[in-house]
Amino acid sequence: MPHRFELITNYFVVPLKGQPSERTVRCQYFRHHEGDWIAVAPDALRSYHHDVACLRQPPFEEAVKRVPDADPCLRLFAGVAKTRDADHAMPNLMPADADGAIIVALYPQSARSLILIFQRFTSASTFGELVATTDPEIRNGPDDIPTDATGAH
Repeated sequence: MPHRFELITNYFVVPLKGQPSERTVRCQYFRHHEGDWIAVAPDALRSYHHDVACLRQPPFEEAVKRVPDADPCLRLFAGVAKTRDADHAMPNLMPADADGAIIVALYPQSARSLILIFQRFTSASTFGELVATTDPEIRNGPDDIPTDATGAH
């Protein structure tokens, strides 16, 4: 039986080290497909199978092997999304599960702006604050989906 994440498009989200005073987190994104990590730009995330995609934070030990600047103090907490090019009732808040994964629902042929929220810990068990990304955007459908209501890419 396939693992629950093998049935949908999967992305790894790796938060990068920054200054403790920074409120914005930079991340690197990877499509996880058949065991490979394929680097993806934040504005090039796509759903390839169904009308959902999974973004999850891999275990730090895996992430640091590929991304030396991975931040061990950040844990994926939630995602907040807004559908950009359609007015459909979609979930806007997606809490991370115990595995550090969020499932993003996507209406066919649509694009959603997504802010990822991370918990910053000052030690292994001491919570410090919430910090967020300014990207990515995730799309469902072909590469030529407009990124906003004006049709601009």
